[in-house]
Amino acid sequence: MITFETNAPEIGKELERLRTEFPKEFRRGMSTLGIAFRGRIKKALKQGLTPDGSVPELAALTLALRKVRGQKVKGHGGKLQDALRYKVTGRGAEITMMVGFTASQTAAKASQHLQESGQKTFTPEQKRWLIGLLIRAKEDKNSILETAVRQVLRVGYLKPSRSFVAPFEPMLAADAPRIVKGRIDSIIRKAGRK
Repeated sequence: MITFETNAPEIGKELERLRTEFPKEFRRGMSTLGIAFRGRIKKALKQGLTPDGSVPELAALTLALRKVRGQKVKGHGGKLQDALRYKVTGRGAEITMMVGFTASQTAAKASQHLQESGQKTFTPEQKRWLIGLLIRAKEDKNSILETAVRQVLRVGYLKPSRSFVAPFEPMLAADAPRIVKGRIDSIIRKAGRK
């Protein structure tokens, strides 16, 4: 999760000036910032690209199983993309904006699991399931699934790190004043037309 405190020293004088000069509009500007960063992370999940570059592709077995199940979800995270939330809390100099997978505890755990690396070890039941899956793949002449299952059974599954949230943190300090200022300007323009 990204936590962004407006009274943090790295934010800079421009955001502090906006907060002081436009106290009523500033909170709405922070909400726009939350929406912008939630959108950027969601796009990164779909494309497998972050500011740091591309993240490792999904495992061949994962992709083959999705195809068998008829799932059209592309990219990393699947339905986890819908668990991205932003929240603006506090008042005045204490306004904080948070972005992350905060829809539920389950979503938070799933996002952590998605992003961290690890060696997958299979229980005897899981191995039996994989062998059954291999037999079905052979019967169905699904060579893609068969190859993927064979590889996992032979070498195991080493899950690479796929960080989607942390790479966006450095961009906050650079982009926040521009995004918040744009929203404040928009609010003032609309108010001037009335």
